[in-house]
Amino acid sequence: MQNKEKRLVFRPARHEEKRVFKSFLATITTCKYSTILQNRLLYGLYGGFFIELFAITQNMLDLILLLNKTDVQPYSAGFPLGIVKKGGFKPSLPLAKILFKKCRHQTLNFLVLDEKAERKYLYGRDVFVDIKKTKQPYTIRKQDYVIVVNTRFDVLGWGFIVEKVKGKVKLQNIIDVGWYLRSGG
Repeated sequence: MQNKEKRLVFRPARHEEKRVFKSFLATITTCKYSTILQNRLLYGLYGGFFIELFAITQNMLDLILLLNKTDVQPYSAGFPLGIVKKGGFKPSLPLAKILFKKCRHQTLNFLVLDEKAERKYLYGRDVFVDIKKTKQPYTIRKQDYVIVVNTRFDVLGWGFIVEKVKGKVKLQNIIDVGWYLRSGG
């Protein structure tokens, strides 16, 4: 029996993946899609169990097209934005940094952690945050995705608000900058 290996292919993101990505962005920020991508192209890596989305430059696209004519296939290029799987979107850490840098002064879902909560969060734990003390610039709702930052506005990762009671929220850790070290990377 011959072992058939699935070939991963970089190609422009299809309409469905663009829709899922734009829909996710709309839940996080009022920043325009074009502001976030900033003259980059939305490309996907297809052929695996999920589709990984990347923002790439035209020069990078030219290189990918050249590589596609050979046996060499890139498995990553540009900014990794996140993963589309089963109609949902899982954001990447670089996307959090891009959004915070470009959209922070517009409407953007982010949550500031104090030093104690930051330590817990960076060890992969969920945390309770008193949002009255953080002086949030907008209203956080249950089931919001948020970019998590510390008091120095360093991006720490992504979280999900699972509970909100009397000015306190329970933040579920989705992915944080300590993940790579904890996973043995």
